[in-house]
Amino acid sequence: MAYSSLWEKKRILVTVKAYPQPSHKYSETVCVAGITDEGEWIRLYPVTFRDLPKEKQFSKYDWIEAQVKKASGDYRPESYNINTDTIKIMGSIGTKDNWKKRKEIIIPKLSRSLEELRNKCKEILFFRNN
Repeated sequence: MAYSSLWEKKRILVTVKAYPQPSHKYSETVCVAGITDEGEWIRLYPVTFRDLPKEKQFSKYDWIEAQVKKASGDYRPESYNINTDTIKIMGSIGTKDNWKKRKEIIIPKLSRSLEELRNKCKEILFFRNN
């Protein structure tokens, strides 16, 4: 399976930041997940979060913009590498009105069951291989 080595700019609402893990290759890394402004899930790894300059250290529910490219060693369609030098924090979504803005983005992405998630995965893999 061929992946593009080209970087592309994406705007991402950060929804998950995993706990930092030691890495022989990258020192310490975190996995970050979010939803693009196109409504797609995205997984960013590796992110050397503590090594980022303070102005690039984003929080959950921050909108960031960055150059990303499909992760070449990861078959998952949502997995991307991020060029941390290009991170720009574009804003944040707060908790006003009982998390209204967050819910508008997150709730449509929910799945009803593990079976539904598995079927979506099979469908993606089927279309990717055909």
